Amino acid sequence: MKRFFSTLTLFIGISAAFLVSSANSVIAQPKLAVDSLTVNWGLIYAGALKVSHIALKNAGTDTLKILHVQTSCGCTTVKPSKPALLPGESDTLVVQFNSAGYQGDVKKYVDIETNDPVSPAVSVKFFGTVHSILEPTTFSSYIWLGAIPVGKGFTKSFTLRNTSDHPVTVKAEDAHSDKLSFKAEQQTIMPADSATFTFTLTPQRTGVEKENIFLKTDDAMQAQVLIPIVFTGVQ
Repeated sequence: MKRFFSTLTLFIGISAAFLVSSANSVIAQPKLAVDSLTVNWGLIYAGALKVSHIALKNAGTDTLKILHVQTSCGCTTVKPSKPALLPGESDTLVVQFNSAGYQGDVKKYVDIETNDPVSPAVSVKFFGTVHSILEPTTFSSYIWLGAIPVGKGFTKSFTLRNTSDHPVTVKAEDAHSDKLSFKAEQQTIMPADSATFTFTLTPQRTGVEKENIFLKTDDAMQAQVLIPIVFTGVQ
C-alpha cells in the first residue's frame, strides 16, 4: 500500500509539472497591439506630403516578429520598424502619403504581418480629402491624351480654376523634356476665375507613358501644382 501511494504521489507530481509546462507554453505567445486601426488625414492640399506615426507594441509574452509591412500603392511609403519586439516593447511606423496627382477622397492601407498566432495580419486604414487651390476644370487628377503617333507633336490645353477666396499668382515656369514642351507666363488668377495653359507633347517611343507639368504659385497652402499627363505612343 505504501508503495502504491508513493507511485501515486510521483504520478500526480509529474502530471502537475506537465500541466504547468503546457499552460506556460500556451500563454507564452506574441501579441501585436496597434494604437489605431484608422487614421483620418482630414483636408490635404494637393501636392502636400502627409506623415503619420503608428505605434506598435508587443502585448504578448513572447518575441513578436515583424515579418512584412506593405502599403496599398507607391504613393504611400512606410519606414521599416524593428524586425522584432520583446514582450512589452514598442516601436513606431512612419507612414508618408504623397498627395501629388490626387483629387477628392482618398483611402490608403498599410498591412502588417507578424507571428502573432491570433492576428497574423493587421490592416491600418488611412483616409482624407485632397483639395486643390488651383483645380482642373475637368475634375480629373490627370490629363489623358489617348493614342499619339510617335514623333508627331500633339498640342493640348488645360484650364485651372481658383477655388480659394484670394488671388493666386502662377509664376513663370518652363518645363522641357525630350517629349514635353511647356511655358507658362506669370499671371494672377482671381477667386472663382480660371486660366488656360497650353503644352506640346511628342512621344519618342510606343507604349503607355507619363509626363508631369509643374506650376509654381505664391500660395502657401499649395506652392506647386502638379499636372500629370498620360498617353500612349503608337506607330
